[in-house]
Amino acid sequence: QGDPKFKHGTPVAGLAVANGMMKGVAPNAKLMPINGTSFSMNKLEFIFNYCLENNADVLICPWGTSDDRFNPSRNIKDKIRELITNGRKGKGCPVLFPVGNDGSNKINLYARIEDVIAVASSTSQDEYAAYSNRGGSISVCAPSNGSRGWSVVTTRAAWDQGNSQEGAFRYWIDGKERSPYHKHFGGTSASVAIVGGVVALLLSADPKLTSTQLKLILEITADKISNDSLYNNFGYSARFGWGRVNALNAIRFIRKNKSDLIEALDLPDNSHETISLKIRRFQALQAKFKNQDVWIEKGINILKYKRDHQLKNDLRRPATKKVSKTFSKKQVSDNSDKLKLKNKIAKGKIQEVLDSLLEKIEDERLSNEIVLISGRYNRLVRANNSGTISFNDYDKQLNQISESLLSIIANL
Repeated sequence: QGDPKFKHGTPVAGLAVANGMMKGVAPNAKLMPINGTSFSMNKLEFIFNYCLENNADVLICPWGTSDDRFNPSRNIKDKIRELITNGRKGKGCPVLFPVGNDGSNKINLYARIEDVIAVASSTSQDEYAAYSNRGGSISVCAPSNGSRGWSVVTTRAAWDQGNSQEGAFRYWIDGKERSPYHKHFGGTSASVAIVGGVVALLLSADPKLTSTQLKLILEITADKISNDSLYNNFGYSARFGWGRVNALNAIRFIRKNKSDLIEALDLPDNSHETISLKIRRFQALQAKFKNQDVWIEKGINILKYKRDHQLKNDLRRPATKKVSKTFSKKQVSDNSDKLKLKNKIAKGKIQEVLDSLLEKIEDERLSNEIVLISGRYNRLVRANNSGTISFNDYDKQLNQISESLLSIIANL
């Protein structure tokens, strides 16, 4: 506070939650300001831990990089995933990042992290903002500045000295003074602030929504803008994601779908299997919600796109609780039990499979083999968490461990 170099947070916060002369998207939401830097992995870890420990409901991160030299560490990615999965007392804290302002085909490395809500920019004319980065991981876009459009008006820090121009042009692109407390603002930071405010608005309408549900609701209810040729057969655009965010549509969706359709969204979408199950749930609800075919059809297309374009998960999800139910070797050899174990491996739940087999298998030779695999897996996880192993080597060794477990299960 007071340092003219740090003037970015106030306009971002204003767009999301201002409640004075200007109203943000969610004016009744409380602000939890956190000061830090994206150049220090230790400070970043502190920020994400602070949000986790203090039950932050939404985390807007108007920063990032597309430079591979500053790729977030494995530990930071795990912290973000933990916040999205376990934050907000287990319902998950939505984390939002902008795609970046380079006008390139490579979006912010933080925005590419699994389950992050990646936000692009459109203009006030519902056209593409040329500075907004393009890619395959964008959730939605929101209005900001751009050619033939207007910049957004937001709050300004008292110590903000503006740009290098003279007079009112320091704060207003048209040189017309409007208020000593506000200014014109833009870039993908403005867009991510607006979408973050919409997420807070949705949580005000239904605090029980999970982070998984919130992300898909934003995507399903977004409006297709600009030229149809910019969207693929699924309805996805590398410039706009699933479209421009629509707060009113999202609120209507929540109010009309308090049970079945909302519940159909609440599955982790990190694997082909769970996405396919979610698609089947949506398809089963088409007859029930005939008056909402557009939303359901879009939901199915979004899920199919994510299933067909799923990148290999580079973040290990937290292991689930151990299964307390006991079973004999004969029971393990049952096809249904084998299938369950194989599905857990496919979903990356290696530790759960190892724990289950170690608890239940009585054969000494098999038990010793599983112990060796378990030790190898634990060493791999430690190396991965400490950043002492490359992504390629990690994936290669993880695949070898998975293949070993699949071989054991097949011979039970």
